[in-house]
Amino acid sequence: MAELMGISWNDRNLSLVGTLICIPQKDFIDIDRIVLIENNHEPIDIAKNGQKVAIKYGGKKIYAQRR
Repeated sequence: MAELMGISWNDRNLSLVGTLICIPQKDFIDIDRIVLIENNHEPIDIAKNGQKVAIKYGGKKIYAQRR
């Protein structure tokens, strides 16, 4: 099951479809991968710094901690 959320991309790096979403803390917790990025209800491949986009994440759940 895929989930959808709106975000304001404020990182100097780009976000691509397939990028792993994680929770930053002492040990990063991997959540899932981005399967779709939309800007104004249109699919895009890359989210750039300052853009407000919706991302859909889902597919295979990971829930594994990096070591």
